[in-house]
Amino acid sequence: MEEYVRTAVSRVESEIRSFLPKESSGEWCKGIVDGLADPDSLIQVSSKPFYELFERGGKRLRPVFACLAHDALGGESPDIYRLAGMIEVVHTGTLILDDIEDKSEIRRGKPAVHRIFGTELSINTGVLLAFLPQLLIQRTSLSMAQKASMHEAMVQHLTKVIAGQGLDLYWSKSLKFDVGLDDHLIMCRLKTGSLFAAAAKIGAIAAGAEQQVIDRLATAAEDAGEAFQVQDDLLNLRPSASLGKAFAEDITEGKVTFPVLFSMARAGTEDRLRLLGILTSGTRQPGELQAAIKIIQETGAIAEAKSHADKLFRSAKQGFSEALPDGRHREILLTLIDSIAARG
Repeated sequence: MEEYVRTAVSRVESEIRSFLPKESSGEWCKGIVDGLADPDSLIQVSSKPFYELFERGGKRLRPVFACLAHDALGGESPDIYRLAGMIEVVHTGTLILDDIEDKSEIRRGKPAVHRIFGTELSINTGVLLAFLPQLLIQRTSLSMAQKASMHEAMVQHLTKVIAGQGLDLYWSKSLKFDVGLDDHLIMCRLKTGSLFAAAAKIGAIAAGAEQQVIDRLATAAEDAGEAFQVQDDLLNLRPSASLGKAFAEDITEGKVTFPVLFSMARAGTEDRLRLLGILTSGTRQPGELQAAIKIIQETGAIAEAKSHADKLFRSAKQGFSEALPDGRHREILLTLIDSIAARG
């Protein structure tokens, strides 16, 4: 698995550097701003903020999902690494925008992009990256039908991502700690699962798969993405696994997460009021954050969230097993899901 992932990630990153150059490039401007005398200005509003975050690393799970779906289906598209790279570019753009909306200070262990380039420019970069797929898809050698399917998939799932982020923001800013757990999980599926689904669809469409297979892969990928989000919410509560973000940042920001919702529903009155006070205070005091985590632990929320994530990972594996033919690439994908699940 490790060798396949390393090779796929290397090829994806090479393609990204090809279609989104770090340095001034008149070629990059073609089809966007033809005739621009100062192409370096476009680099400043696209590549510079993007690479500031992209080069800090990351798991590259979404493009690897796209590559594995394509390869498992026997695909031979010469564009697969470029298309997979497109997914990672969009994902990076959403992270830039998320950090602005959440007022996050840190991403992957360094200052968030908007803390370096400013809010206005960072917003513009995030939006530009979200629209790049429409241009990149047109520049592939795919059939018109495949291109149309990919455009539809990207529009559908990016809309879901934005809707999910909107729900997350609204519930947190409105202090809606009485949101139903089922609604919260739908939000997780929209916000995080949708881009995993888009990745699986892109790989399958590039391989020429039938619609039934494409849809089954998308559902399995959404399961994996939803599980990944629930798992991330748990990892944020661990000092040793802060994911390059501030420890317990979700509590500081008053985020409506699975552990918080479960705890608010199960805690006694005193603990519930104490937890609510901490969540609405914006505190970064370690003692207060630890007190909130202690209440969350005592309600059994962490165990319940982990159980839910594990169930979704199992569902994802079953879905991929049913949709993909037996073979090396399917086994790599199933092993990859196991390795993701093992984070939690």
